[in-house]
Amino acid sequence: MRDEALAWFLKIQAQGEEAEVVRAFNAWCGADPAHAAAFAAIAELWSSPEIGGAALRFRKPPPARAPVNRRLVVAAAASFAAVAGLSALRAPELLIQIEADHVSGTGERSRVALSDGSLMTLDAASAVALDFSGDRRSVRLLKGAAFFDVRADPSRPFRVESAFGLVEVIGTAFEVRREGSADQITLVRGRVDVERLAAPSERRALQPGQAVEVTRSALSSPRTVDSARTVAWMEGWLSFRDRTFGEIVDRLRAYREGRIVMLGSGVAHVRVSGDYRLDQPDVALRSLAAAAGATLIDLPGGIALLR
Repeated sequence: MRDEALAWFLKIQAQGEEAEVVRAFNAWCGADPAHAAAFAAIAELWSSPEIGGAALRFRKPPPARAPVNRRLVVAAAASFAAVAGLSALRAPELLIQIEADHVSGTGERSRVALSDGSLMTLDAASAVALDFSGDRRSVRLLKGAAFFDVRADPSRPFRVESAFGLVEVIGTAFEVRREGSADQITLVRGRVDVERLAAPSERRALQPGQAVEVTRSALSSPRTVDSARTVAWMEGWLSFRDRTFGEIVDRLRAYREGRIVMLGSGVAHVRVSGDYRLDQPDVALRSLAAAAGATLIDLPGGIALLR
């Protein structure tokens, strides 16, 4: 099955625009749900940064060596890597489930009243761990995004830690989002201080309508944003201007059952704008794919293939 999936992956890469190929491919996927799952595992692995880096390192042909059965080597490598890759993907999710105090599922937003009177709203596919013991008011954002409307208490600062940044407030309203290799902090009301975890002396103070980005190695200067657009997800909308197609697809993954697999990185960097209902993620995906010039192929099992 994995041999067939690999063969189809290469054929779709080369002939994915041909209607006859797409029909035959859909028929193969429809014959057994495991076919589509095997194909998605290979496609997801192939589009990963690790595979891209390996391809760059080994662009030059290796020295001549004894003939080998190339088909068996490629199929075995793909099979092993797919299994290893999927296991690696599941392990972090399991750890998050164990560690989290509150988790929201795919397409689900949840509002939580915290013990200090503050309100927290989790975006879809998000998770947090809480520590409100003694004089502490601490939240760790483990995944996704959360909006906080903090009840003022000068004696107990409210802290939110994400992957790379720490936000400290007394009473205000703001969003923290883990997005790829960066944290995004947006202030809606009040004032917040943001520091980089790796260098606490690096701090930025935000005013309403400002945002910063924190990475492992840098803390950006505050920039002016449309904060109402940033937190439109709380009202069920995905609203954005001049963002990359890849970034928006990542946001849609939290609202769509099934996998979205993007082959290659060409269309991922196309800039797009729009306003879409989050309860209609497939409509949004089709419209955005057309705007970005991407080909969208719907596979059985809820898998959407973009190329």
